[in-house]
Amino acid sequence: DFGAIEAQKHNGSALVDIKGLVDIDSKMWRAVESHGAKVSIGGGTIRGTDVASLAAYTGGSILVNAKLNDENKVEATSATRPVKITGDVSAESGGHVMLGLNNKDSFLKGLVTTDISGINPDTQKWGKIPGKVSMVLANGAVWEHKQVGVGYYHKKGADFNYKNRGKGESIDSHVTSLRADKGILLQNDPHKLTIDKYEGNMKLVYEHENAGTKAEDYKSGDVHIGSAAEGSRITVVTDNSGITMTDEAQVYEVLNALAGKLYYDAYKTGEEKLSGQATIAEGLTSSSKTLEMKDMLFKKENGQGYVEGKPTPPPLVNPVRHQIV
Repeated sequence: DFGAIEAQKHNGSALVDIKGLVDIDSKMWRAVESHGAKVSIGGGTIRGTDVASLAAYTGGSILVNAKLNDENKVEATSATRPVKITGDVSAESGGHVMLGLNNKDSFLKGLVTTDISGINPDTQKWGKIPGKVSMVLANGAVWEHKQVGVGYYHKKGADFNYKNRGKGESIDSHVTSLRADKGILLQNDPHKLTIDKYEGNMKLVYEHENAGTKAEDYKSGDVHIGSAAEGSRITVVTDNSGITMTDEAQVYEVLNALAGKLYYDAYKTGEEKLSGQATIAEGLTSSSKTLEMKDMLFKKENGQGYVEGKPTPPPLVNPVRHQIV
């Protein structure tokens, strides 16, 4: 049941403090896990391709190039240290994972699970035992939201044999806070992603099938922003594959369908701190040229994004009939 690093608090405190870079490759259970302990890692490479790369339990914490500042917000401890994490991340029973992805050499590839159900240690009853995940995504760092591990069971009475797990078993991703500054979020998984508190600016990238004019052309899940800090912004991006860029009506339909993948939940109750743009680019790389962009609005009834400016077709002109005598 052990990965590479496991720290447990028993009668006293437990602390693991690695100030430099690590190179961890774990194919069994969780690569790094904390049970009531504090694990701090300066950066490096962490691969956990079974259950999770990082997992914090029972009030424990895992910090990778990260700390909490005086405002109790996560911030990166270094602008230059690379953080390369492959594997799903989980936190439960008050555990807290904090990540500082703060440069173009840093990335996370995996889901983030905090809505785990299990036996509540206080009540000894089955129910939600949530944790927290806080993240900095800045300066070209990339989060590829895509399931890596074998799945995380969350149903009472489920088969807990990890060999029988499947990728459809994982629950949707849920992040407590995300602070972004020119970060990139690649939504490459059917699971929905919810971010409770968002601040800053980032690109949210989707691939599409066909011409991208319909919601079903986007197979990856929706992204929900619970609330946002003043002046926050998200640019939702897809590429121009299959799109006739000279067709004004089709371009509008693409931008509107793309905008509909982003939800601003607090907008339903009157918050207006998040702005968005829907964009078609030449490609899906960070340097791809923007071909078309529209400002996004959000629906009052459900917070879903949309764009205005649907082109009006020209009026039909009745043909002039000439009678030949």
